[in-house]
Amino acid sequence: MPWFQQPQLIFSRIVGLSTTLWFCCKVGSWAKNLSRLGSLIFRLLRPGRLWRYPDYGHLLMVPLYPGNPPSLEATKDAQKLLDEAKNDSLEVEQSMTLLGEAILLNPPGVEVYLLRAQKFNSQGMHISALDDAEMCVSIDSKCVEGWLEKGKAEMGLGRAMDAAQSFHQGLQLAPEHQDLKDRFTAARAEPSPNILHQFKDLVFAARLGLETLFRTLEDPHKTNDAFVESNMVVLDAQLGLLAQTLHVNTSVLFESPRLCDAYDQIVRACSQLVAGAPGAFSRRLQHAESITRGLCLAVRIGWHIHHGIAKHAATALIMKN
Repeated sequence: MPWFQQPQLIFSRIVGLSTTLWFCCKVGSWAKNLSRLGSLIFRLLRPGRLWRYPDYGHLLMVPLYPGNPPSLEATKDAQKLLDEAKNDSLEVEQSMTLLGEAILLNPPGVEVYLLRAQKFNSQGMHISALDDAEMCVSIDSKCVEGWLEKGKAEMGLGRAMDAAQSFHQGLQLAPEHQDLKDRFTAARAEPSPNILHQFKDLVFAARLGLETLFRTLEDPHKTNDAFVESNMVVLDAQLGLLAQTLHVNTSVLFESPRLCDAYDQIVRACSQLVAGAPGAFSRRLQHAESITRGLCLAVRIGWHIHHGIAKHAATALIMKN
């Protein structure tokens, strides 16, 4: 009798096929996890690595690079663009365009990120400078100038404690670097932020009705231009208080679960306000620019607390623009 006319044999073959497919899926999952474990071990054992938040540049290291490494021709073209961007006679926008093209040709190029970070810092664009400086030291943790530019950007953002740590990392690599010495001393001279200092204004938050504001902003139907127009003065005072937490030093933020919770709540509230009434927010509130910069920072560091923080901040910035 043929096998397809035997129910027991058909059932056993179906079970066997299902088991084989399940085992293949498991093997693929195990292989993927082992690959990730190997990458993690490589990162931990690699000498000289200095891990800081955030750290994305390791993805551009050759053993972990997700795509094909840049070709020799692409690397040479990127170097030509980099040399051209160093020309002082060029406008800043032209230099930035050339550097952007160089990064596309050679993503792991440390020199390109470093030069662009320097130009961003010179133009007062500290958030963009911090992005490039962090990428620079993530790819090459021994890049002294990268730590210098990172610290400059953090000082420009009012994060003196973070800047002091960056300058200290650079001094460990180049103890006689005078600029790093001077900036490290200046950063250490700034009032040292601590958890109690970060909360000192929030102690008086009840006077400004922050809890009422948070409850109101939870309802998207109430967050509109009319709400901002009718509560403009109070909202400005409240946002001035909230903006301070959005610009908190990450070295303090990551060490305090309570501050992380407050940061989460504040980012969500500000994001709801910006997304619900982007026009009135930009036109009527004096602290709008500070809140916007704070949300830009939240997009970058929020992932280390909870993925929802960065998502809310990114959504609000998209709605604003």
